[in-house]
Amino acid sequence: MKNNTKINTRIAPSPTGPLHIGTARTALYNYLYAKKNGGKFFIRIEDTDTKRCKKKFFKNAMDSMHALGIFEDALFVQSKRTGIYKKELERLIAEGKAYISKEKSKKNNKKFVKVVRFKNHKKIIEFQDTIRGQIKIDTTELGDFVIARSISDPLYHLTVVVDDEDMEITDVIRGDDHISNTPRQILLIEALGYKIPKYTHLPLIISPDGGKLSKRKSDTSILNYIDSGYLPEALLNYLSILGMGETDNIKNQSKDEIKDMDQLIDFFNIDKLQKRSATFDNKKLGWFNKQYIKKLSYIDFRTHLSFCLFKKYPVKSILRKKITEEILKDLKERYYTFTEMKDALKNKEYDYLFKSTNKDEEKISQKKSNKKDTLIHLKKLVEIIRDLDTFTVESLKNNIYMYTDKVGVGEVLWPFRYSLSGKEKSIDGFLIASLIGKKETIKRLNVSIEILKK
Repeated sequence: MKNNTKINTRIAPSPTGPLHIGTARTALYNYLYAKKNGGKFFIRIEDTDTKRCKKKFFKNAMDSMHALGIFEDALFVQSKRTGIYKKELERLIAEGKAYISKEKSKKNNKKFVKVVRFKNHKKIIEFQDTIRGQIKIDTTELGDFVIARSISDPLYHLTVVVDDEDMEITDVIRGDDHISNTPRQILLIEALGYKIPKYTHLPLIISPDGGKLSKRKSDTSILNYIDSGYLPEALLNYLSILGMGETDNIKNQSKDEIKDMDQLIDFFNIDKLQKRSATFDNKKLGWFNKQYIKKLSYIDFRTHLSFCLFKKYPVKSILRKKITEEILKDLKERYYTFTEMKDALKNKEYDYLFKSTNKDEEKISQKKSNKKDTLIHLKKLVEIIRDLDTFTVESLKNNIYMYTDKVGVGEVLWPFRYSLSGKEKSIDGFLIASLIGKKETIKRLNVSIEILKK
């Protein structure tokens, strides 16, 4: 049920690196909460650190969120709002709540710089956090903290407070690494006469072993996952459960967890967010991806696969060989990401459909069968196939099953399929036979027969 109170939220990435899993999850929760309550979701690019911020990371952040289906109601860029910050700095100074301090430069002790410091009255700050409840912090040790390098060069704490007020942000949902920033910001909010927003500090996302996610930002960036063969819808869906008491065991995953954006908005409940850190598990993400791959139409599936193939490496050699519908069906059934499918094609996993492949004598027989019996079965299969007038999957099944009913299924079908594919895992043997034809099927069975004779 929707709240009657209008909720406005924001995500404020700093364009100093690719948008990663943690920021994306925070963006999603802000988006879901605002939309569930009829409010607005804003993106604010915090790019005042001109030395570290890059345009390519600005683009990366926007592309990443849009790829996931997270779209802003308005976009704000801090570097274009310097005049607003300067006005509020001047007001604080004029009212005696901040002052200009001449200090030695940290880079060069012989030089002096003029910074703006907030006049801290060293009070106890208390605020209610949605997840952690009442939080109390003594601001004495913060001292008179710096809020601007100069009157025209504001720092993080001031810009955040001014922007949130200007954008009418009612709820600040962010990572719990920002808890220590909250007291400074509340002091500034009170000094400027703004309204204090509601705070929700999300726990960190950790790896399955309990440690931090990869130190390399690119490893956990959103676009990296998408480029690695994960569907954006699957990634979005998985991110939505991180922090919502997600299932610990992959075996307990339920298809009820598969939800589109509208369903996620309806399902989201900020009061159910967990205190414990959320575990990011690629196996779970793979499970979600598998469910979404299964839902793709034949055309959409082929389009995604083609995009992955062309994007990653030259595929002319593969495209010369027709990637049949049967191969596509097997890829869709067996693999969890499009990158895995790409690797399967690149590693010639389906070459047996186009040419005979090498066979291992030890693998021709099923584990519980002996070579002598396998030789008998293979010879019988050749006889059965030679006598077939029509060579289809159905005719093969009908005639071969008459034989397996007498001697056992596995002892016959394993050497049959392996002789045709040369693979321990492959598409169905009857299907392979129908695709390569009667003559080639008999030829490959005879190859196995000769191997076993030797």
